[in-house]
Amino acid sequence: MKTAMRFAGILRNDTVRPPTHAPNAAEIETIRAALDAAGVLAREAAE
Repeated sequence: MKTAMRFAGILRNDTVRPPTHAPNAAEIETIRAALDAAGVLAREAAE
C-alpha cells in the first residue's frame, strides 16, 4: 500500500515498520504497472 502511495506521489517514503516487510522487486514492478495502467502513476516524487 505505501509503495503504491509513493508511486502516486502521495508519500515521499514507503518504509514500513516491523514486522511488515517491504515488497520485493517483482511486487514493486507489479504495483508500478498497475498504477501506470490506472493513470495514477506520479511523474515526480512527492515532496
